Amino acid sequence: MTVYIDIVILENFLINFFLLYLTLQTLKDTIIYKRIILAAFLGAIYTLFVFVPGLNILTSLPLKLLFSFGMITIISERRELKTIIKRYITFLVITFAFCGTCFMFALVENQYNISESFIINDYSTKSIIFSLIISYILVSGVMNYFKNRAIINNFIYDLDVCIDSEVVNIKAFLDTGNGLVEPATALPVIIAEREKFRGVNIKEKDQFRIPYKVVDGNSGYMKGIKIDNIKLCNVNGETMTRDAILCFCDNKLSKEGEYEALLSRGII
Repeated sequence: MTVYIDIVILENFLINFFLLYLTLQTLKDTIIYKRIILAAFLGAIYTLFVFVPGLNILTSLPLKLLFSFGMITIISERRELKTIIKRYITFLVITFAFCGTCFMFALVENQYNISESFIINDYSTKSIIFSLIISYILVSGVMNYFKNRAIINNFIYDLDVCIDSEVVNIKAFLDTGNGLVEPATALPVIIAEREKFRGVNIKEKDQFRIPYKVVDGNSGYMKGIKIDNIKLCNVNGETMTRDAILCFCDNKLSKEGEYEALLSRGII
């Protein structure tokens, strides 16, 4: 078999460069191109050990993992071990996604029998490019999803609402764009799903009328009751007690059921 060293180095350099670049971009880390180029080039040179007789031990799995960890260390501006490990795990996830996509295209381009060994006789550059694109889309989508989930979780509070000696526990989302307050008392307003308070006795005479206006120009009034000493607990376990006006709505506030109430920013 004829192996063109320059082609091997170039292809592996480009793939390494993309994977390292995507790792830093995914984590929103500082991208220093000269470090990425150095790490990608060393990774491409390391690939040549596969073709050197007697040096196969250098391409064993433990040494591959150790060498890739070294590549991540090279591209890291911050050298704290915790930060490097985080980048390394992200790099492995992206690499596995890329390898899986490459294997999928290999199955398409090569005939095989499930009862026999699978041999890759043909693999085009186009497939590698498609694999890189698909890996980027998959990893970016997954990472953005988890980042959005983490952001949402940071704004969710556990609420203990006491009405006539009956305590109702609900989850509430802090809506930073919501500044709704009751005009007379200047207390912040909490909007909660009525379903969570079906069995609670709410006295008509204690209700307030709170005017509101939404972005689309619609306005109106909501009925609410004053609740003292509402206990709030955030994701870090920090607790606080607030007085507020509790209003009710008949629709679901979260399609996924993550919370049953909305907090105005004035409550924090």
